[in-house]
Amino acid sequence: MRINNKGQAGPIGEDMVYMIIVVLAIAALLVVVVKAFADHEVKYAKLDMYRSALITADRISTDLAWDYEGSKRTRILDINKINCEDLYKKCKNCFVGIKDRTKPEDEWICNNKPKNSLPEPDLVAATIRLPVSIRIDVKEFHPGILEVTVVR
Repeated sequence: MRINNKGQAGPIGEDMVYMIIVVLAIAALLVVVVKAFADHEVKYAKLDMYRSALITADRISTDLAWDYEGSKRTRILDINKINCEDLYKKCKNCFVGIKDRTKPEDEWICNNKPKNSLPEPDLVAATIRLPVSIRIDVKEFHPGILEVTVVR
């Protein structure tokens, strides 16, 4: 009598194969769902960071504006309110005589970051660049960019 093995797993083995396939399919589905929700959450967190950076940049430009009461010219900054040493270093040719009016505590507006803090590489950061112009004299303006970085 000859017994042939035709590759059948038997009733218990076939059920085990189906169970393994079902478990792997459920695990793959869960991984896809978790990744989709995580991407969705990160996208809205990043959007919220950009929104807060834009509001912060707009608030800074309003505080430093030449005409802050009328709020029509909030992107035209007053040179007397900026008082920045780094601004003098970067634009020596444009701002003659600003060095006498500088204050070191206003340095954060030029470095675009708070004092004594550097964002760590694993943190998520959003940067907004707001185009502004700096009013030097009655009819003299200088283009600039107000850059705000929000770190989460």
